[in-house]
Amino acid sequence: MARELAEENYALMDPILETIGTRLGVKLQHNLKKRDKVIKKANRPDVLSPQGKNRPWFNVEHLRDVYRFRALLDHRDQAAAFMGMLNDMLQPQGGLVVLKADVDKYATPTPWGWRPLVFDIHMPNGQIAEFYMAPTEMIELSDGVNHDRFEKWRETDDFELTTRQLRRKAKDRTASYNDYEGGYHSYLRRNQLSPSVDFASATKLATLAESFT
Repeated sequence: MARELAEENYALMDPILETIGTRLGVKLQHNLKKRDKVIKKANRPDVLSPQGKNRPWFNVEHLRDVYRFRALLDHRDQAAAFMGMLNDMLQPQGGLVVLKADVDKYATPTPWGWRPLVFDIHMPNGQIAEFYMAPTEMIELSDGVNHDRFEKWRETDDFELTTRQLRRKAKDRTASYNDYEGGYHSYLRRNQLSPSVDFASATKLATLAESFT
């Protein structure tokens, strides 16, 4: 069911993203989570826990990234323009509905250095989709060497690793963090932005997005 909803959203968004990308000159991508990963996520402990079972509203629609899309930002002004155009083009289906805009991930990177600006989007068919924006330099890293570094360790439990493995994991995490920070600051230099101005812009964008709800 989750996969079928995602396929509907892919078909809906494909021409929309193509049109916006062409008009704004921004690279937009979308995809569907693979079936085996959807099943794995649906069976995660936090979903099957007593807390999860006590959420009667929680259904397949709430596996939020079965359908996901993203924007590779070359310039900060592309972000607000994209959100406005997306809202306009979704008007026949009721407009853009943003359930949550997470600025914290952008302002404070993960231990691996990844810092996306993430939005939970309520799609017209009820499914919650994930949309994120990030500088092009960072996404290129996330699709390459840093993805491999993270995937190598994401399913591991530190308590079950040997001392040697822990050192290797820490080394990979530090390298990933430094690479992402280098990519982010390259983006800032290219746009002649300071981190404080960029974070303020991201907060303003989140407020704009949530106003569409």
